[in-house]
Amino acid sequence: MIRKKAVTKTVKKAVKKAVKKVQKAGPVKKAVKAVKAVEKKVVKKVAKKAEAVQKKVVKKTKAVEKKVAKKVASTAKAVRKKVAK
Repeated sequence: MIRKKAVTKTVKKAVKKAVKKVQKAGPVKKAVKAVKAVEKKVVKKVAKKAEAVQKKVVKKTKAVEKKVAKKVASTAKAVRKKVAK
């Protein structure tokens, strides 16, 4: 579950930086090299962001699961008490 906005933002930022680098590089060979390097960086950045988001999602899911489990347990306890009476 990666938000599209976050990814596009990251990519846009990286691309902007890349363009600047390429402009500074000058000759074609250098430019090609710079573009390739940047592509690698963009992929890495997006992957990193995706991982971070994934971690957050997992954390939230676990928290929710815990809450649900607690609620179920307490409800079961209450029901058992009533039945025992």
